Amino acid sequence: QMLGNTIVHSSWDNIEKSVLMNAHAKKGNLRTFALNGEYFPGEKGSIDFDINMDKLNLDLFNPYVKNVANDLKGLATGDLKLSGTLKEPVITGEIMMQEAAVTVNYLNTRYRFTDKVRIESNQIMFDDILLYDQYRNSSILNGTISNTYFKDFRLNLSLDARSFQFLNT
Repeated sequence: QMLGNTIVHSSWDNIEKSVLMNAHAKKGNLRTFALNGEYFPGEKGSIDFDINMDKLNLDLFNPYVKNVANDLKGLATGDLKLSGTLKEPVITGEIMMQEAAVTVNYLNTRYRFTDKVRIESNQIMFDDILLYDQYRNSSILNGTISNTYFKDFRLNLSLDARSFQFLNT
């Protein structure tokens, strides 16, 4: 999946010793992705960016979730804050997932939902998400997907379900 036509502007701030960045991507007339902020290339390589998404295609994230899930689909709209360093990035914000669908590798099951997902210090939080299986049975999802700077993902999720496909092996 392509990001779309992307424009990146950057300049060096000699006083702050930082790279100022402004980037955005468009699909047609829709600005699907925008990033604004600073990169401080000093010893720690700290970052401070605001990210805005408007109907950004979730297909873009398939390479990053391949160890846990596959065939990620849907649209993401929301605002995120990216801070920390390049080696240890920290993301916080809220994303509205529209017609999101994913197959969980370990379970071999496909789920879909349309709801808000919170991210707090890289931890992905699900609060009363109405989740559907491939047979349109529903359940309520709560919990967290935690990680260590987007490595070593750990799931702590609960489902309140009746007649819901959990395992498809």
